[in-house]
Amino acid sequence: SITVKSSTFKFDTLSVTAADRLLIGAYNDPVFGRVKSKSYLQLTTGDFTIEDNSATYDSIVLILKYDKYVYNDTLPQQQLNIYKVLDDIEPDPDSDNYYNTTEIQSETTPLTSLDFLLRPYKTDSLDITLNHDFGEHIFDEINENNINSSLEFLNEFKGLLIEAGDENTAIFGITKNSYLRMYYSVNNEIDEDSQKYIDFTLNEINSFS
Repeated sequence: SITVKSSTFKFDTLSVTAADRLLIGAYNDPVFGRVKSKSYLQLTTGDFTIEDNSATYDSIVLILKYDKYVYNDTLPQQQLNIYKVLDDIEPDPDSDNYYNTTEIQSETTPLTSLDFLLRPYKTDSLDITLNHDFGEHIFDEINENNINSSLEFLNEFKGLLIEAGDENTAIFGITKNSYLRMYYSVNNEIDEDSQKYIDFTLNEINSFS
């Protein structure tokens, strides 16, 4: 006969720095209970030029690019809440890494909430229109030359937190090619090219789940 001695170990922290994908969502596991994943996004751009001072702001859209990873039940409606981050997205002072326990302070009221059906194989992205005043503030700061560099942008806009709703049933992956797009119109143009945009791409090191 053989006697088996077993032990259970709980990891206090797991490094999530430089992961290839970002995971968002939640579901109920019969063994482990409620499993959740949220993502912090730090964004920046190399383009701080609005072509015409008379341009007007239109909208701002977060475009999450599916990487086709999904787990658990995708049939029910899912919900995402998008929050503005209030503190710098950076590792703890005594570490160079982000962990699954890392928390960055964010606003308690979401910029927007979206109810949607998760269909990562039928479309390549999930497009989420954010709060109008939030986007207009970023537009005005750039248009008035108050923001002219990545550092000035990050001082004003720390990033975004994406969190699942309480009733979600699935976790899905997005690529770090996701981005934030701000649309504006040039008033003295009347053709189809009158609408312009600035893309804010993810800082891959400081975007994590």
